[in-house]
This record gives sequence, structure tokens and C-alpha cells, in this order.
Amino acid sequence: MSEQNDQPAVDEGAQKRELSRKLDAIGWGLFFLMLGAIWLAPGDWISEDNWFMAAAIGVGAILIVMNIVRVLVEVKPSIGAMVLGVLILAWGVAGYYGTDLPFFPILFLLIGVGIIASAARRGGGGGCGCW
Repeated sequence: MSEQNDQPAVDEGAQKRELSRKLDAIGWGLFFLMLGAIWLAPGDWISEDNWFMAAAIGVGAILIVMNIVRVLVEVKPSIGAMVLGVLILAWGVAGYYGTDLPFFPILFLLIGVGIIASAARRGGGGGCGCW
């Protein structure tokens, strides 16, 4: 208890962790709602050939929006999830419109850049712990 107002001391770190868990749960809920909606959507809305790309667009959008919300409520965002969300969204949009985007080579390039940048910031070993 604090002496000034007889209220229990608030652990801001615990509140942020709880909010982070709630945001994660909301993100998973949105993911499953999106999958169910895509699955139930009539064939003239999303063709059978494009359902996977529509799901990729949704996943990318969810990752991006959830990280924007994290920034707005002052919870630490996941830079990796944000980059992955942008990449998945771009891959889904490209695939939906029939353009081939080399998803995995771009992903591997971004992972490599991330590991190097992380090591440079720390001034030490690599982010993967393999050296």
C-alpha cells in the first residue's frame, strides 16, 4: 500500500505483460475468425484457387494491425512480426493477382539482415547463437 492514497502499488510491468497477453489472444481470435469466414465465403467471393492467398492477406493484415495497436497502447511491438506481416501481406496480394513473389528467398534475406543488425547493435555474437 502506498501511504498517499491507500491504494495498492501498481506494477506497471505486470500490467503491460497482461495487456500483451490479451492482445495476443485477440490476434489469435481474429486469425480463427478470418479463417472461418474465408472458408464459409461463397465461391463467387473468394475462388477456390485464391483462398490461400486471401488467408495470407488476412494474416499479414492481422500481424500489422496488432503491432500498430501495441504501439498505440505502449506495449512493446514485435519488429519481427511486423516485418513478417508486411511480407506475408505483400505475398498474399501478389499471389491473389497472379504475380509470383519469391516469398521464402525474401524471408531468408530479411532473417539474415535481422541477425546481422542485431549483432551489430549488441556489438557481439549473432542472434541465432550458432557461432
